[in-house]
Amino acid sequence: ALPGIPSSRNSSATPCVSDGKIYALGSNRLFCVDAHTGKPVWDSPVSAQGGASSVLVDDDKVFALVDRLSAFDASTGKLLWENQDATGKTASPALWTPLGKKEIVCNSKRSVVGVSPQTGETLWEAPAGGSSTPTPAGEFLVTHAKDEKVGIAAYRRTKDGVEPVWSHPKITRRTDSSPIVYEGRVYLFGAGMRLCLDLKTGKQLAKVPAKHDISSPILADGKIFTFSINASFLDMVRADPNEFIELGHAKVRALRCSSPSIVGNKLLVRLPDRIACYDLGK
Repeated sequence: ALPGIPSSRNSSATPCVSDGKIYALGSNRLFCVDAHTGKPVWDSPVSAQGGASSVLVDDDKVFALVDRLSAFDASTGKLLWENQDATGKTASPALWTPLGKKEIVCNSKRSVVGVSPQTGETLWEAPAGGSSTPTPAGEFLVTHAKDEKVGIAAYRRTKDGVEPVWSHPKITRRTDSSPIVYEGRVYLFGAGMRLCLDLKTGKQLAKVPAKHDISSPILADGKIFTFSINASFLDMVRADPNEFIELGHAKVRALRCSSPSIVGNKLLVRLPDRIACYDLGK
């Protein structure tokens, strides 16, 4: 157990496990602890109280959006750089490797930003923004944007920046869920719908109304697991636009801002006051 301060559901970051260490953003600090013993290794203060950005660990650096997209030394917790273009405290960074070079991509308030992991320099910026995590998929980057004129969109990296490939503008109250890319298709379970698009063209392959909003879905065994109706229920849907059917539906009463997680054949769900584990069978 580590100390913190009350900050309600805003403190909804997901921890990251890397090389025997757990890295986690708390209510006002970034922590590193030994995964086996819980012994603290270091902790660093951050300016974003109650942050929801889930940390990303790569190449001995820890990345998180804590008022500004920031990088910390994974061994010591020392702040290495801050980027002034990616701001906020709810979106999570992702690793994209277009053109053979790594980039950290993150939604800011009104744009998606590509940043050098070594220096923190802004490499490019494009319309998007919001709380969701961008989804890299080879040469493509898929974003679920707060900007209604962008909606859900795909970009492609060029030597001069990024170029838009396609977009589906929409008007929605919630833009928090992150898209999934699977077998050349984009799935968005959020904003009151279940949507499937072709990754290369953006062509709509399937769309049905559904009560999903904040939580991001996960993919396992060709199935999408997602919370619905304020996370009261867990739905299991086949990731196939030709058989876009619900395979399971169960009441779980999960914490609304969380996402389900799978380890082996066990499904883990965060409830408001505890964690529940479900056996998925063989």
